[in-house]
Amino acid sequence: MQEIFLVRQDDRKPLRMKSTAKQENKFNFKRSIYIPKMCVDPCPVGSTTLPPINKVFEKLLYDRLYSYLEHNKLLTDCQYGFRRGLSTELAINDLQNFLTQNIEKGLVTCSIFLDLAKAFDTVNHDILLHKLDIQYGIKGLPLSLLKNYLENRSHYVVINDSRSETAKFTCGVPQGSTLGPLLFLLYVNDLPLVSNFKTILFADDTVLSLSANSMHEFNNKNKSRTWKCGQLAEVQ
Repeated sequence: MQEIFLVRQDDRKPLRMKSTAKQENKFNFKRSIYIPKMCVDPCPVGSTTLPPINKVFEKLLYDRLYSYLEHNKLLTDCQYGFRRGLSTELAINDLQNFLTQNIEKGLVTCSIFLDLAKAFDTVNHDILLHKLDIQYGIKGLPLSLLKNYLENRSHYVVINDSRSETAKFTCGVPQGSTLGPLLFLLYVNDLPLVSNFKTILFADDTVLSLSANSMHEFNNKNKSRTWKCGQLAEVQ
């Protein structure tokens, strides 16, 4: 057994994880099976099956990583999805309180509701690993373990007695996994920092809100609102 340390520079007591790295090739952790079901729409829905031993390994890794993130307060307070003690109800209450306070102050408020299509499938591995390293202080062996977890994954589809060819993942986090949702939260964790909008997140579901004293001020504020993502861009 090899001990893995998750350490930030300001920590004196690192959090430990144990790795069975020598045995990782003994099991196929990285292959998932997608079993679609047709609904009336007819939009395909279904379930993703991962190897049982994979879920045990992921649960251990998830517990250590989640504890590390919460201990160091690295997850944004704007995020209500896939977090212990938080829910959609609390997210709605946050938005309701924001709107109510602005109405009582006589402010004009506009909210934009966003939903990212196929959110978990859009995660760029290089960007995610860069964030884990630079922004969240996950380096060395823990970072290598998470990189290995994301790379060279494959899946295939089963319908009745028919099976598709196996295809490799080039991006995204595994659907139906324990660790995937947490990695997605880290991927979008800095979204509230790229603008001055009031931001509320539930995983990929996002609400951006903006308020002003009047419609004239609102329009001027909206035209001059800038985002700090890459180059400053005007939001029209």
